Amino acid sequence: MLQTGQALARLLGAAGFGAAWTLWGQRPALWAAALALAGALAAAARILPAAPLPSPAAPPIPPVPEAP
Repeated sequence: MLQTGQALARLLGAAGFGAAWTLWGQRPALWAAALALAGALAAAARILPAAPLPSPAAPPIPPVPEAP
């Protein structure tokens, strides 16, 4: 079900971008796509939870030794 939703979103996104390119031309369609991407990024940053900070009592992670 999730894969079907993702595929449908890709199809609609591609068709919408193609329609915008045809109706508005190259530059306005690219600006609209960039603004939509920035809006999606801002919404995801607001909606998704932040990564938990490590507790101060946790021991530090040792460095990985370098290969010779």
